[in-house]
Amino acid sequence: SSSSSSIKATTIATISGPSAGVPPQESPDSAAAYVGRVTVLLSAFQQPECLQKQVELWQSCPLVHTVRINRFATDDSPLPKAQPADHTRSPPGLWRPAVVVDQLPNNLTYRFWPRDIATEAVFTVDADTFYSCRALHRVYEVFRQHPRSAVGMHPRLLLASEPEVWDISYITPFRRTMLLITKGGMHNNATLAAYFSPRYAAARALVDASLTAEDFLMSFVQALEFEPVVQYICLELRDTCHAECNQKIKSLGQRTMHRRDDLRKYLFATLGNDSLPFQSGLTNVHFEPGRANDLCRSMPVAPFNCMTCRDSLPLRPRI
Repeated sequence: SSSSSSIKATTIATISGPSAGVPPQESPDSAAAYVGRVTVLLSAFQQPECLQKQVELWQSCPLVHTVRINRFATDDSPLPKAQPADHTRSPPGLWRPAVVVDQLPNNLTYRFWPRDIATEAVFTVDADTFYSCRALHRVYEVFRQHPRSAVGMHPRLLLASEPEVWDISYITPFRRTMLLITKGGMHNNATLAAYFSPRYAAARALVDASLTAEDFLMSFVQALEFEPVVQYICLELRDTCHAECNQKIKSLGQRTMHRRDDLRKYLFATLGNDSLPFQSGLTNVHFEPGRANDLCRSMPVAPFNCMTCRDSLPLRPRI
């Protein structure tokens, strides 16, 4: 298509090592085995400060193979600066991921454009939501056990019969049908190609026209094409925070919230009222130490700026 032909990838942190392939896995019981296993897929629009801090954070995390940045055509903000990538693994722990900017059309669905990604695991996140490297390790540990499931921190109860309620899934009995993957979630690389299959062309066109609900559509793709039961992780509060990114304009969510419910109705009507399986209770809920089993808000309520987020998160995994 004309849109896909306009996509360009620019590496802004060149690789100093000999190979950009996924490194061979060592002992599965060794924390050092988890090097270069995850691709981080970042989305931002006119959020240069937060994007810069995200790049700094993820380049310090050896679990990350490559950081891919979705950059939409009308985003004229400065590109982030990145350190040279190093895939030599010598000395151990030195591994530093490359950073690649994907120049995309102004279509919201293209945040899930299927590109050349070396890893099976993809961690999708918006630039205003921060996680520690330790949190990413925890998500990856669960993903390894459920490689065709979605693993994340923000569940939602999305039903055909009623509007989305954003907070009900954080409290017991954790009623949920999906994950908001764009707030931080791991999924199989193959979901990207499935998202762009002809089956979902009409839904993608409506999402692009409405500028919302690309996350809803991905949940239907996940449920219909892969493992429908999602894995929910309740992180320690110190491992995540939400930032105010000093945007020049209102966030996309603020500008398009009134359209999301129309997309909900459309997706259930066209893809099936029972497409998203209902879950309740503690099965497939993973609590980190110190978290209560009756409440899970995966980030502090008060907003932080991105500098505070970046500097407050533990960057290295617990070994």
